[in-house]
Order: sequence, then structure tokens, then C-alpha cells
Amino acid sequence: MVRQVEDELGPVDTLMACAGYCTPMRFTELPVEEFEGHLDANLLGVIYPARAVTPGMMERGRGNIAMVASMGGFVGVYGYSAYSSAKFGVMGLAEVLRCELKPHGIGVTVLCPPNVDTPGYAREVEIEPAETAAINGSVKAVSPESMARVFVSAVERGKFLVVPGFVNGLLYRLKGLFPELFYMVFDGDVSKTRKAVRDVTTS
Repeated sequence: MVRQVEDELGPVDTLMACAGYCTPMRFTELPVEEFEGHLDANLLGVIYPARAVTPGMMERGRGNIAMVASMGGFVGVYGYSAYSSAKFGVMGLAEVLRCELKPHGIGVTVLCPPNVDTPGYAREVEIEPAETAAINGSVKAVSPESMARVFVSAVERGKFLVVPGFVNGLLYRLKGLFPELFYMVFDGDVSKTRKAVRDVTTS
């Protein structure tokens, strides 16, 4: 597909790999096929096109590889065992490519958006475990248009890591500086939700 695009339109100067999906379920309840699907779409879906365009960019000495990870790419959230596994992989890939491609004049950008108001996210909300919903909280999902603007701007400015929003940036730094406190907050949300479910069940 990349060869066909380049034959018709010319070299790819910027790759923006943003396809992905999430099926939020508990680890022991999630079919193994879902893990394979998440890795195929969310991780290999970035690796394959990046491999296809990078050699040409290296020859030309310029280009941009931009990819979408997720808040779930550096935060292992309850119910995201397949999704986070794949998105953590995207984060690792981004860090490696940043190191390897910078000497060739190729910029790398990785976007870690919060929940985005898409049909895919609407599906997630319908099937996610109560614990996942509690962690996600009542924060309103952001619009795809706003994330697209942030993404394009970051690529144009040559920025590597993009974590949009004050709260999300705070979570990113909190986990890095005080992981024990970070895990305590998440564990508290899970504990409160499980207690509420037990109270409803036994009442």
C-alpha cells in the first residue's frame, strides 16, 4: 500500500499512525484472541507502516514518524491488560525510534491522549468493568478534532512526547516521581468500587 501511494503521490514525508482499539475486560475473562488482535492493530499497525517509510526517509535525510499511544501506554489500568500491553509497546517503539532516527534527520512524535469521544470509545464504555469506569471517572472525553490539532502541532514543532491536559500531565509525572502514591490512588478506586458492588449485591 505504501509503495502504491508513493508511486502515485510521491515520497511519504510524514507518517501518522493512529489506528487502534480497546476491549476493556478483566485479564482472566478476556479471550486470548483479543490479545492477538490488540497487538496486531495497536502495535504492529504502527510497526508495519513505519518500516515501510523509514528507509526512504533515511535516504532523503528528513521525515516524521508520528504515532498514537495512549494514557494506557504508560499507565496500566484495571481492565486494559490487552490494550496497555500493546500501547506500552508503542511507547517503547517510539523511544527506540527517537534514538535511532534522530541522526538521520527524522523526527519522532508520540501522542498519549486521554479518552477520545469516538464510536470506539462509546463501545468501551458499554462493556468496561465497573472498576475501569471508576478509574476513568467522570472526566469528559475530549474531541477527536482537538487531539488532531494537538497531534499535528506537535509534529510541526518537532516535539517527541505529547501528554495533553493538565491532569494527564500530572498523572504522568506522579507515576514517575511517586509511583507508590500513584498506585495507592488507583487501588483506592478499585477497592471502593468493589465494595459498592458487594453492598448492592448483598442488599
